[in-house]
Amino acid sequence: MALQLSIGTDSSIGAAFPAAYARVIFGRTFAENVVVTVNLYANEQARRDDKASFDQKHYECLQSDLTVEAGDHLHAPFYRHLKTLAEFAGAVDV
Repeated sequence: MALQLSIGTDSSIGAAFPAAYARVIFGRTFAENVVVTVNLYANEQARRDDKASFDQKHYECLQSDLTVEAGDHLHAPFYRHLKTLAEFAGAVDV
């Protein structure tokens, strides 16, 4: 489970990644707050080949912002929430 998205040269990275691969590494809960850590790779193949991620980001939200559905994978609510953020606009599940 991961997200594929296009990252343009106007990002803070300064390079284009048209098929970037975003993978949730872990999520932590602190009272009502959740912190999700995401590694970004050039593409899915780079991740499969154990290449280094080009960035790691942390996102915060409230537990109430997460939607848990029956049969969900542990990280599914995190991915659903990430897709609501502007920088993940147009991201697709892979």
